[in-house]
Amino acid sequence: MCGSRRRAPRAPRTDGGRARVARLRLRAAWIAALGWGCLAGAHAGEPQAAYAPIPGGSFESILPTARQAQVSIAPYALQRLPVTNADFLEFVRRHPEWRRGGASADLVDEGYLQHWSGPLEPGAGALARQPVTNVSWFAARAYCEDGGARLPTWNEWEFAAAADTHVADARHDAAWRQRILSWYAKPSTGALPPVGAGVPNFYGASDLHGLVWEWVEDFNALFISPDNRNQGDPDVLKYCGSGSLSVEDRENYPVMMRLAMLSSLRGRSSTANTGFRCAEPAAARYHASVRLRDQDGRGFDFDAPAGRVRIVTMFYASCPMACPLAIEALRQIERQLSATQRSRLDVLMITFDPERDTPAALRRMAAGRHLDGRRWRLARSAPEDVRWLAARLDIPYRRLPDGSFNHASVFVLVDGGGRELARTSATGAPDAEFMAALGRALPEARPGT
Repeated sequence: MCGSRRRAPRAPRTDGGRARVARLRLRAAWIAALGWGCLAGAHAGEPQAAYAPIPGGSFESILPTARQAQVSIAPYALQRLPVTNADFLEFVRRHPEWRRGGASADLVDEGYLQHWSGPLEPGAGALARQPVTNVSWFAARAYCEDGGARLPTWNEWEFAAAADTHVADARHDAAWRQRILSWYAKPSTGALPPVGAGVPNFYGASDLHGLVWEWVEDFNALFISPDNRNQGDPDVLKYCGSGSLSVEDRENYPVMMRLAMLSSLRGRSSTANTGFRCAEPAAARYHASVRLRDQDGRGFDFDAPAGRVRIVTMFYASCPMACPLAIEALRQIERQLSATQRSRLDVLMITFDPERDTPAALRRMAAGRHLDGRRWRLARSAPEDVRWLAARLDIPYRRLPDGSFNHASVFVLVDGGGRELARTSATGAPDAEFMAALGRALPEARPGT
């Protein structure tokens, strides 16, 4: 057993120096075998070795919050290695709802675990020690929760990934940057190496660079364009707050590449080079079915079939510009419909800010904006469910230190069974394709029918 006081085996005692040499060689071989056995056990996921303690602190993030140079990170623990195919296989064995072919199409796309031979057979294309890929954010989140953990935030991942083998922050080391950049420059068409092949960094975490991209909890809060020339150019018709965030360290190309990739994904996306690892302490437990409560105190489940066509969006009551524009845009959409079509359409607006947007506050907003309470529902969820809802609706947002929210204005058209029919971010003139989809969902009755 690793760390025990078990004695080394003894070589037979015979006369002469050769016996002493034999004993020393046997002891050295036993110690070496014990050492490799402990290392193999740690890589197999022994509890004491699974997580690396990260002390936290202040550092300059590539994505400063509201232009604040220093970001504070509380102490946490990060899995030393990415989750492997073997790890994820055990998870789907226990949870059939996350097997390939069994997971909800709202939570995974058609690429989910596509490289596995079968739902419970990774096969030769997904070896046990390779990092699991082709998993959605929802699936990664569920895996971590199942183990009493969570996904790390972007800032937590960035903080740990800034370390090399000797120092906590090596980002200004030109040699370190070049080494990481050379990893990212390699084609990703070949088989993935096994986890743990690299040298652990300063904190004891391995493979943060050079193996796979990794999901983070707030992937949909990054607001990064693939073209860095666009950073910091807010479009007030689409965003509330500062729009896409400005990348401060433009020489840190590997991290910029990772940001651009993550910001391009949806929560249900699966890619052949995106995996994940978990962090502790765990956040509030996630819910399989999100419960909402509207301005009149009526409770309902987000995934419950509404039975009616509806447009769903997200907002917050104290939003100064984008949200009032979004309400006006929704009214413009309604004005292009007939009275019969309007009577068959509902609008659901879910707040980013459930702490302040109580049912009473939502009711005041609905009255102040003269919204028809029979068809317009302003709703709130539990605070821990906001990220899940935003990911389901593919609406990026980021909470700012002053309590406001940087968010996109997106309208999602869904049918009575909850199936997405169309989406638009147009808050000026109504989007023609969105209106066409709305017309198909709300056909006018023909004379004589």
